[in-house]
Amino acid sequence: QKHDARNGDLLGLFSALEHFRRDITARHDVKSILEASEMYVSGLDLFETVSFFLVNPASFDFELAHCAPETQGGVIHELVRQEMRTGRFAWALRQCTPTFFQTQGPTGPVRGVFHTLSVATRRLGMFCGILKRERVPRQEITFSLLSILLGACSDALAGVRTTEELHNQVLAANGQLQRALKENEVLARIPAESPSPVLRLGRNGQVLYGNQTGSEVLRSLGWRVGDFISGEWLDLLTDAFA
Repeated sequence: QKHDARNGDLLGLFSALEHFRRDITARHDVKSILEASEMYVSGLDLFETVSFFLVNPASFDFELAHCAPETQGGVIHELVRQEMRTGRFAWALRQCTPTFFQTQGPTGPVRGVFHTLSVATRRLGMFCGILKRERVPRQEITFSLLSILLGACSDALAGVRTTEELHNQVLAANGQLQRALKENEVLARIPAESPSPVLRLGRNGQVLYGNQTGSEVLRSLGWRVGDFISGEWLDLLTDAFA
C-alpha cells in the first residue's frame, strides 16, 4: 500500500490473509487469538493503539481483554467508557462496518474506530483502535481488510466461547453429579449407622439387606441375608406390599 501496490503485491496480500486464517484457527484460547489478531491488524499501519473489549458471559459487561501497547490500557478503558455514556458505543455495536468517532483524550482530540466483533446476531465484543495522526494511503481498502481480519477473529472467538460454554456445562453437570453421589453416600450410611434394626425385604420374602442390629434380629429368628422369611413375618410383609 505504501508503494502503490501492483498485482504481485496483491497476490502477496491474499497469501497473507490465508496465512492469517490458518494461523488464527489453529489457536484455541482467547488470549492467543487476540494476540494474533492484534499483530495482523497492526500490520495495516492504521492505529497507534489497538484494543479488544469482550462481553463477559456472566455479567454481559464489556471488559478490556487485550490492549497494545499495554501501557495505554487505562486510557483506552476511560475513552470507551466515555463513548458508552454518549451512546456512540451502543450505536457502533449495531453496525457491521468500521464506525469512526472523535473524542477528547488526556492530551487532546482523539480519532478512533469501533468495529463490532460478532457472528451472525451474536455480539462477542468490540474492537477499538486509535488512529494515527497522518492519513494512510488507500485507506478505504485498508478498512475493508480490517473488517476481514476482525471477521476471522470473531469466528475464532465464537468457537472458543462455544467450547468454553460446553466445558462449563460439563463441569456444572459433573459438580451436580458429585453432590448427588455425596448425598446418596450420606443417605446410604444412615441405615448402616442406625442403632435400630433396619431390614430390606423383597416382595417374595427374601432378605435383601440388614444392618448390624437387624442382622442380630435375623440371627435370633434363624435367618440371614439372602434367606426367605416365612410365617407371621411373611404375612406382615404381604400386607405391607398390599
